[in-house]
Amino acid sequence: NEKNSWYNDVQYNHSALQPIYSEDTTSYQKSNRKYWFGRKLYDEHLVQIIRKEATLNIDFMPDIYIGKDFNNAKNIWTNTRGIRMFGTVDKNFSFDLNIYENQAVFPIYFDSITRVMQTIPGQVWHKFAPQKSFDYSYTQGHISYKSGSFHFLLGNDKLFIGDGYRSLLISDVSVPFPYFRATYENNKFQYSSIYMQHIDLKAPVLSNDIGFRRKWAVMHYLNWNISTKFSLGLFDALIWQDDDTTGKRGFDVQYVNPIIFLRAVEYMNHSTDNAIIGINFKYRISKEVKLYAQFALDELKIDEYFKQSGWWANKYAFQIGINFFTKINEFKIMGFSEFNTARPYMYTHNNTLKSYTNYNDALAHPLGANFIENVSRLELQYRRFGFLTQLNYAVYGLDSVSGNTNVGSNIFASYDTRDKEYGNKLLQGIPASLFIVDARIAYMLNPKINMRLELGYTYRNEIVSGTANLTNIITFGLRSSFRNLYFDR
Repeated sequence: NEKNSWYNDVQYNHSALQPIYSEDTTSYQKSNRKYWFGRKLYDEHLVQIIRKEATLNIDFMPDIYIGKDFNNAKNIWTNTRGIRMFGTVDKNFSFDLNIYENQAVFPIYFDSITRVMQTIPGQVWHKFAPQKSFDYSYTQGHISYKSGSFHFLLGNDKLFIGDGYRSLLISDVSVPFPYFRATYENNKFQYSSIYMQHIDLKAPVLSNDIGFRRKWAVMHYLNWNISTKFSLGLFDALIWQDDDTTGKRGFDVQYVNPIIFLRAVEYMNHSTDNAIIGINFKYRISKEVKLYAQFALDELKIDEYFKQSGWWANKYAFQIGINFFTKINEFKIMGFSEFNTARPYMYTHNNTLKSYTNYNDALAHPLGANFIENVSRLELQYRRFGFLTQLNYAVYGLDSVSGNTNVGSNIFASYDTRDKEYGNKLLQGIPASLFIVDARIAYMLNPKINMRLELGYTYRNEIVSGTANLTNIITFGLRSSFRNLYFDR
């Protein structure tokens, strides 16, 4: 994962709505190579054209590695050839385009996830492949216009709102999707209206429709920097289906209204669309240490909550975490530890065309719902050398193997098929746990494209009803990417 905005030291910083891409070039000294090849390998973009009226940068971004899945005696590899182009036109327009051509053989656990989902998580939809390797390509890109405090963005990519590693509001774990974002921003306030389209692979295709079923979403995010230490963000989202057996609804123009929480109020008055609201906090304890938190609410009935009746529709999720950054001479130390949990049936609806999902993946947390998770990471950087260790531990409850139960972990299942009205509790169902250790050593070649030589080790152990599924993986490769791809699931 390549997020680095957590450690931004700007006094007023709207860090929750993540930027498109970020180059961390200030952390590395130039190599001062004399010759063209050395400069391009260590310090510069492959093509750099800078004019008064326009700029253009082009990079070749390889992401190639080989490895071994020891527990399953399987050789794994990924061969990604990426092309990145970005630039500006005049002072207001900018653009970026990323093209990825990939072939891969995944570890057994991730291969299984991919085939069950019929999607390569975070990348692209993929037809069932009887062969052991996958061959696929996809693109991500944006066109941007910025004038004064206003910023308009049209893109096909992912979104992330939050100050942590995970987000319970909108995360970048799913396949890219088309969206339009309009933002107003000054030092104190940032307000965004975002309109997007998602794909549902599970809903049956209608006879008069072409391709997979679509659904639409609108989201609003308001961030307020109350002081240089404390930020508060308010979030809402609505999802509705594009069509049904009665006809085509399409994009509902009444949702163009940019006022936050307006439609959430209508949902509380029995609107049939899926509404989620949330809060994002950030508090800067010191220059080096920040606390952050999120709360997402799908549905809540106050009297049932205080009766502690375990009513199924008391659906919410929350996050709390801490991250830090410090510098000692030429050493930089950074890390975080966060706790995430989501109640049973969170993010679900009565059909998948209104669930909080896209291309058979979650729009928020990759574990879906009915889980408790801790993720902790420690990074050490010395000049161009980097060391990383990350620990994931999660416990969750699953449906029966036969699929005849719905305990609330499967966010694609209709909540109308729930097992019971009352007596629901966190982690109900078949007990399962997941423990992951990820360690990496890297040497940064070119920070302009995040290109590095990397040696990695992954230990993964998933236990379901006392049965362990163990994986030990070692990889080595030439990595370069600004993508966030999550294999820790």
